[in-house]
Amino acid sequence: MKKILLILTLVLNPFFLLLIPAQVNINDYPHAGISNRMVKMKLYLPDTEKGYYRGTRFEWSGIIPSLKYKGHQYFGEWKSTHDPFFHEDLSGPVEGSINAGLGYNEAEPGGKFIRIGVGILEKPDEQEYQWNHTYKVLDYGKWTFDKGKDWIEFRHEVESEMGWGYLYIKRIDLKKNEPGFTITHILKNTGSKPIETDQFNHNFFVMDGQLTGPDFIVSFPFTVKTENDLSD
Repeated sequence: MKKILLILTLVLNPFFLLLIPAQVNINDYPHAGISNRMVKMKLYLPDTEKGYYRGTRFEWSGIIPSLKYKGHQYFGEWKSTHDPFFHEDLSGPVEGSINAGLGYNEAEPGGKFIRIGVGILEKPDEQEYQWNHTYKVLDYGKWTFDKGKDWIEFRHEVESEMGWGYLYIKRIDLKKNEPGFTITHILKNTGSKPIETDQFNHNFFVMDGQLTGPDFIVSFPFTVKTENDLSD
């Protein structure tokens, strides 16, 4: 079995202004908290009936509505309304795949395909995958989680008669003796067919209630290069 390991590191900076509060009450949805002497983080838990996010564009684990450091709030709502089934109604950082998912191209209308971190979905009669559409979930798979004081680990298991199956693990650890955290991903193929997938992180950054805009500057410890047109 092959395992894919990806680690994302985020380091915090405390200098942002407090503007407006979040629009959603975290306590209305299943959630958990982790902390150390510098950082306090809250995360929503995957839940098929009461979960904060039940759409199909992004995976369900590791959604962070609140991270507090030195009196400042990182992440939070970026919209004034919330619908758990709408494709972008969630707080960051959130993750998913750009491509349609396992088996989408092979499936006929009414057939099945899989989005990692979501489950087995029904393919409607459409010409191509619609990333902003919420598909019908036929099988949510099995979600479990475990946590300690300064870490949390989500596990998602999906099995299917189509030949695809996986164990997906996402673990979030608060960094030791410095402000920040790491996101670690492990994807284990448990089926008979190979898994080919991409993965991306959509930050949805909101800091102290202020939406991302011209007042923010992003700096990188390396030279950023791209072949794409960044004019817009």
